[in-house]
Amino acid sequence: MSEHSSPTSFYFLATIDDEEKPAAFQEVTGITAQIETAEINEGGENRFVHRVPGRVKYENLVLKRGMLQIRSAFYQWCYQSLNGNLSQRKAPKDLRVDLVDGQSENNQVLRGWVFAGGYPIKWEVGQRSADGEQVIESLEFAYTHFHQISTPIQPILDS
Repeated sequence: MSEHSSPTSFYFLATIDDEEKPAAFQEVTGITAQIETAEINEGGENRFVHRVPGRVKYENLVLKRGMLQIRSAFYQWCYQSLNGNLSQRKAPKDLRVDLVDGQSENNQVLRGWVFAGGYPIKWEVGQRSADGEQVIESLEFAYTHFHQISTPIQPILDS
């Protein structure tokens, strides 16, 4: 793939706390950071308002795919976190999401992100894909912040 072209076929791999085998996902949303702004009225000058930067706000991370395998570490962590009610402490973990070129022979990672202190807050099952044959599972995570990985490593695929 050239430096200026976009991949035509890709998928996402997600791992928790550097687990060896990632879970594959078809769609990822919520990789968003936005700086909140505060408005300060200019004293004596009514033509404009100063807008100054504030805190960075992050959206929730949403991962979508066909059903996860029940035995995977990713599934177990999500299940235990969401079904523990308030009786168990939520265990935040670092989530790593890699964008993988689906046409490359060696699963080339195009870009990667790490979401610090993440934990599942929503699990939805039952949406159907466009072809009507696959049930889509959606997982939503809250996290403290994220950063892009400058030199992503090659993933180990779960076969």
